[in-house]
Formats: sequence, C-alpha cells, structure tokens
Amino acid sequence: MEFKEMAAAQQAAKQGNADAQYSLGECYALGQEVLQNDLMAAHWYRLAAHQGHPVALVKLASLYEQGKGVSQDQQQALECYRIAAERGHPEAAYQLALRFDTGRGVTQDAAESARWYQKAAELEHADAAYTLALMYDMGRGVAQDYKAALKWYKKSAELDHPEAPYNIGLMYYNGQGVAQDNKQALFWYRQAAEKSHIEAQFLLSAMYALGQGVPQDDMQAYVWGSLAAVGFPDAAKIRDNAATRLDTASLNKAKVLAASYAEQYQVS
Repeated sequence: MEFKEMAAAQQAAKQGNADAQYSLGECYALGQEVLQNDLMAAHWYRLAAHQGHPVALVKLASLYEQGKGVSQDQQQALECYRIAAERGHPEAAYQLALRFDTGRGVTQDAAESARWYQKAAELEHADAAYTLALMYDMGRGVAQDYKAALKWYKKSAELDHPEAPYNIGLMYYNGQGVAQDNKQALFWYRQAAEKSHIEAQFLLSAMYALGQGVPQDDMQAYVWGSLAAVGFPDAAKIRDNAATRLDTASLNKAKVLAASYAEQYQVS
C-alpha cells in the first residue's frame, strides 16, 4: 500500500469503512507502510470485526489465540470464528470444526465438528472435505456411510487434497460405497502416485505387475516399483521381478523413465 493509499485508507477507516479498517489492521500486523504493531492491528481488526467483516474476525481470532496485541482468550477466539463461519468464511468454519473435534476450548463433540466440517467443505475447503470424508468412512461423529465418504473424498480431490485420490482408489479397489472397479482404482492410484503418495505408487506397481484394471505391463511395474521401493521392500521385489521379464532395451528404457519419474514424483 503506497502513502496516498494509506492516507485514504486511514480516512475511510476513521469514517467507519470496514474494509479500510481491515486493511489498516493488515498494515499494522505486517508492518507495511507503518511500524509493525500488534496492538494497533488488533484495534483495527476489532473495529472491522464489530461490523461483521469475516476476514477481520478470523484475524482477530488468531490474535486472541496467540495473545498478540490482546490478552490471550480462547473463548473470544472461538466466538470470532463462530461469527465468521456463520457469515460464510471457510477457514473459520474449519477452525471451529477442529476445536469441536479436539475439545480445544470447548467440550469435544464429534457430531458438532462434522457439522462445521461440512459447512467448510461446502465452502470449498479441501482439508474440511477430506476430514469429513474420513468421518463418514470411519463412522465418527456421523453414521458410517461409504457413499458419503466417497462423495467428500472426490470433493476434496477436486480441491487438490493430496491424500484424497489414494483413498478413492482404495474404495474402488475394495468396492466400498461403489461397485468394485479395478480400472477406476488404477486411475485414482495413478493420480495419488503423481502427488508423491508412496503407498499409491506401491499399489500401482502391483496392479501393473498383475494386470489388474490394465493389461499387464512390466515396464510400468518396474518404474512405479522403483519409486515405492524406498519405503516398501515388497515394491523392490516387484521391480526386480519385472526386470527379469524385460529385454535389455526395454529395461534401459524403464530405468530412464524411473529416474525421470523419481525427479517428479518420489517422496523427498
């Protein structure tokens, strides 16, 4: 924020503009165009929060949690998150869900946490969608429902959650909440494997080795087995067995491909 913009924001904030009050809070919190000052950050966040500004409410909640610029107060933090969540802020709903899930500052309540996870998930929060899927998968806080679990795993996958594709693959492979389908399992394991999910890489190598959901492919079995071998001794066996069935040219090609995949997809 430049000087002229800062002056305009200060004027608007003093006149009660909630967005300007929030912006000033950010400036003081981050030390932009002013000296960093948690007290002043809390002051301006609070004024914006009193007008229902959802992002200011979340920032103020964080200050209350940490005791920065205000006295540490978990109940005030909780109330700020609650108001922001009710106004449609996804992170606020997620933070509220976490607190009911863990009993942090409130009585632990899995059902209430599921309600807030769903609220956040419906607002496109990837971690909330994934956690809600886990709850349906395990029957924690909600009745066990594999179809609902699959729905929310897919939602979290759409939002690029790194663990979700692997769980979807498992559900297709085991026929949980959906008809058993090796082709779909392979597809989702591949999605997870390309996000450096080592268990998915291992299962992918096994499916290629056995020809499950795909024509048997020793080159792909070798490649994915090579990546997964760092964590799974059985993956090394798959790789080595595949190598015995490849001719020299194919094996050299597989080694080059495995090295390329390792740069992209291997767990660091």
